[in-house]
Amino acid sequence: ENRPWWEIDLGADHAINEIVIFNRSDSNQSRLSNFYVFVSDVPFDNEATLEDLQNNPEIAKHFFEEEAENQENIVFNIEGRFIKIQLSDFGILHMAEVQVMGCLIDNSSTSFKAYVNSDFQTEIDEFTFRLIPNPASKLMKIELSEIGSIDELYLYDINGRQVLHKTFEITSEIQNPLTLDIEHLAKGVYQVYIKLKNGTEHSQKLIKN
Repeated sequence: ENRPWWEIDLGADHAINEIVIFNRSDSNQSRLSNFYVFVSDVPFDNEATLEDLQNNPEIAKHFFEEEAENQENIVFNIEGRFIKIQLSDFGILHMAEVQVMGCLIDNSSTSFKAYVNSDFQTEIDEFTFRLIPNPASKLMKIELSEIGSIDELYLYDINGRQVLHKTFEITSEIQNPLTLDIEHLAKGVYQVYIKLKNGTEHSQKLIKN
């Protein structure tokens, strides 16, 4: 076909951290090559050409050149609902699996949107944290670059449901690293969100074995 495509509607707005695409594992890996990945918060126009999607500033895009490996992780860190994968030329589009990693955005709940407040760009850039180990099965440690700026910690599952919430009103009570017991959690992908006292947020993906 000419520029074949695959599309999915996530059903609601999500904070999308990354899209993981798995290629075939037989002799037809070349069918997944020279393709675009588009993310939008509104439906894609069925009449839009590939050039229209490329030139639309409201659509996030990533071009993957050449043949994909068995697994390709494409980082976005944006909000969106609709995802489209499209070849840039004639061919057969064939993928084994597509995973969208992120959290559901629910404006009526405490779910956080995945964005950085530009007023605090310097502060959020200076703050980092590590999850040790990751993947984890029983205990997970959060190694912090600084302690005093932390206000709250949230843990969300893949569907955006809050499974953990901690507040840190007294700085002296914050241990570094923080240790969390996650043995009771089901296996899967989670998002660890840390809210700083200046109102900005930082997140990382956690895999529970």
